[in-house]
Amino acid sequence: MGAISKTLGVIYLLIGLYLANASFDFVSLPIAGAIEGLIFLIAAVLVIISGVKNLIKGD
Repeated sequence: MGAISKTLGVIYLLIGLYLANASFDFVSLPIAGAIEGLIFLIAAVLVIISGVKNLIKGD
């Protein structure tokens, strides 16, 4: 379970950095235009999954 958690953490980090870059345009990424819709879809799914995990986890 630890490897899956670390992998998801890296994916969250990369998607977050891409979204921050898309907002502020720090670095121009020419390939991003072609796959931007897919990246936003993956980001949306990851946010929904993390929200559901937080709700189930509870405190």
